[in-house]
Amino acid sequence: MKFNPVTKRLFTDSNDFIKQLHCPVGVSWSEMSIIEGQEDRSCATCNKSIKDISNKSDSQVVRLVKDDPQICIKLDINNDDNIRIVNFDV
Repeated sequence: MKFNPVTKRLFTDSNDFIKQLHCPVGVSWSEMSIIEGQEDRSCATCNKSIKDISNKSDSQVVRLVKDDPQICIKLDINNDDNIRIVNFDV
């Protein structure tokens, strides 16, 4: 996947737009509650489950967003081998 940290837009490796990331409350991953037995975490501020897309394929993330366009997702630009930073929208 490709991620533009300026526009916060996420794309597939083949340049298809997936989602624009936006958290209106700016809660950090470490502040969220762990959901036992899952990779997801829970945000106490908005009461939503946050999906960690680390090590997920483009098709898996596209499917998650297609199933729930309002889904909250977390990516780690420093540690995810599947995320490439770009400084332009593809």
